[in-house]
Amino acid sequence: MAASKEEQRLEELGYRLDEESLELRHIATAAGFQFVSQSHYECVGNALEIIVHQLMETKYGMERVELPSQKCFVFLSKNAVKANELVILGCGAGKVADLISGFVFISAGQWARKLCINGSLKIGSVLPFLEWAHKRNIAILVLNPNHASLKTESYFKNRREHIISVWDNICQKLPAKQLAIIAHSCGGYDAYELLKYRELEVLQRLKCIAFTDAGQSSYVKNLSCTSRMFVVQNCKEWVSSSMPLGTIIRTSSSEKKEITSRKGYWCFSRSNTKLPPTKTDIGCVEISAGTASHAETTMKAFEEICRISHQKSSNQVEHSKLMHLFVEMLAESVLKLLSLNFGKPLLCFRKAFILGPSLPHFAY
Repeated sequence: MAASKEEQRLEELGYRLDEESLELRHIATAAGFQFVSQSHYECVGNALEIIVHQLMETKYGMERVELPSQKCFVFLSKNAVKANELVILGCGAGKVADLISGFVFISAGQWARKLCINGSLKIGSVLPFLEWAHKRNIAILVLNPNHASLKTESYFKNRREHIISVWDNICQKLPAKQLAIIAHSCGGYDAYELLKYRELEVLQRLKCIAFTDAGQSSYVKNLSCTSRMFVVQNCKEWVSSSMPLGTIIRTSSSEKKEITSRKGYWCFSRSNTKLPPTKTDIGCVEISAGTASHAETTMKAFEEICRISHQKSSNQVEHSKLMHLFVEMLAESVLKLLSLNFGKPLLCFRKAFILGPSLPHFAY
């Protein structure tokens, strides 16, 4: 097969990509990548970025789906139109200095550019997840939040708009009833923003979120009580640590106790409702990824992440809980109005609140 334009460009820079190891090899010496200059490094990285996209399309049948409102694309597997399971892959920012264009962000399909260059595409890209999903007929959606944010001033605002646009225009039209999210670094922010703004729809299908060094506990305070409970019960974060892979770094037991045991009430805890400080910023359990390198956390925990992403789910929010969530959201508006009139926020629902003949009991 003739070399692609980018493969030829890579050869001009002195390297080839080994087909088996997916490592860069010097054409003359077969050695790994050697740093020459920053501009050379960025040229190699830019070539590899496109090669990753080409492999996603040619080897794994991924298709580019345009998002007109974002003026960018995402990658979606062809089997998504009929697959029962969908896994969403979200990368971090990966902001690095580029002498050619100032700053660049990590591209769709990569976890870390430096790992792709200095290590292998097997540890620096999403290709192993595509291989895993392809063998199990699981649909894959690869987000591209940085592409949508490159020419904008408000980086996080545009990441949020990207994930919401993907949900509204793509995910909502797919038949998959079992959804998992794998979120590295800043991708954790995207996952929580999706939960925050599309909560009722997402929780019907979401079975888990696998975070990797995402700092998710700093975002969880913005979620509703229902979403926080989902995070505590069904999500895990693999964090950079020198401890062995799988070692529990922090549990979510205090989070469960704080949410469910406050004097027998369901806490009303949306971000725009004033509540006293609590421990509800703890989020899900944090587990060692078996590496102190932030960039390597996702692939170091690859097998464990795949296991929870593919597990049979009985964890999605049941219909009765969704109805409870709907009433909770409706009651929030009522509470705001009452607070304006009485000057004292109504903070809690009774924990034992059950939809049915009995009406919800409010606590002052």
